[in-house]
Amino acid sequence: AAAPYPNLCEMLVNRFLFENVLLDLKGDQVLHHCFATMRYEDTKFLVVAVLDGNTLDSMAYSKSPAGSKCLVECFNNARGDEFGKLRAALLDKAIDLARGEYSNYFVQHALEHGDAQTRQQLVQRLMGQAVGLSLHRSGSYVVEACFNKAGLLNLVVAQFMHMDDAQLVELVQGRSSNYVVHRMLEAAKDVSRTST
Repeated sequence: AAAPYPNLCEMLVNRFLFENVLLDLKGDQVLHHCFATMRYEDTKFLVVAVLDGNTLDSMAYSKSPAGSKCLVECFNNARGDEFGKLRAALLDKAIDLARGEYSNYFVQHALEHGDAQTRQQLVQRLMGQAVGLSLHRSGSYVVEACFNKAGLLNLVVAQFMHMDDAQLVELVQGRSSNYVVHRMLEAAKDVSRTST
């Protein structure tokens, strides 16, 4: 009902922000409806608000999946400068987000649905901490997403090829990381037989 009236949209969006609706369990659904029904000029302030350092951190490191789901909605709908700033924040905080109980889902979503440049930059950033992430319960899923969802198996295999024997032994013996190694080898055996 508010969509045709920019002033009403602005008041509604400001109220959502003031009352922390985005951190509510159904905040992502509210965001989805805002983006779907209102002009982007009226909703981009939601993305701008999320980019505020404190808001981004509280969403990313929330003890419920609500914040991560809102970040996914913003990622799916942000455009222009707002998308560039959101991508920069994602790349800047990629390692911490990958280790988050819920924020790792946001990183996995970006790996699967981001544009080619975003996916490549994100995988390169994550592969800088491939060992630590593979050993981490949540991070291991993100490493798997780098080759299963982002389609950048070659970058992941190249990183693992540069590891020394001690690192590889640690990964093979790790509770979470042994699955990463197994699934990577399984994915690579037909694509890159020599490296595998």
